Amino acid sequence: MATSSDRQQENVGDNIQPDTDVEIQDEYWRYIPLVKAALEGNWDVARRFFDQDESALTAQITPSLETALHIAVGTGKALHFVRELVESMPVQALEVRDHKDDTALHTAAWVGNTAGRRCCWRRNISLCCTCAAVVIQVAGPPRRREWP
Repeated sequence: MATSSDRQQENVGDNIQPDTDVEIQDEYWRYIPLVKAALEGNWDVARRFFDQDESALTAQITPSLETALHIAVGTGKALHFVRELVESMPVQALEVRDHKDDTALHTAAWVGNTAGRRCCWRRNISLCCTCAAVVIQVAGPPRRREWP
């Protein structure tokens, strides 16, 4: 039988709100499930999130101004998630930059995610021109068969 103290413990997290004095913007709190899905490569959860909020496909969802694509390619895993996300978003969204002025392609290069880099290039070939110097410098030149 649950006592009143048990019920209080169950409801502790129900009233947690972001501290308004902390410089975390409220808008980022609503994206936590999407950030978690991108980190885990859980496309089903992300797709449901996008069905409810289509603008989240291109939104900067962290205080570092990262998109779901920045996060997904940064993990270096879950290629299926990256592919689905890249195909779902507008081409221009691949050019969104984070607080360091990096696109998701830059992030993929920094972490050595060749498959993620390739997905971005194939969807938006103009990224080859705008980001090539950084990508080649960071990740090394791709072999001939890796070019889009």
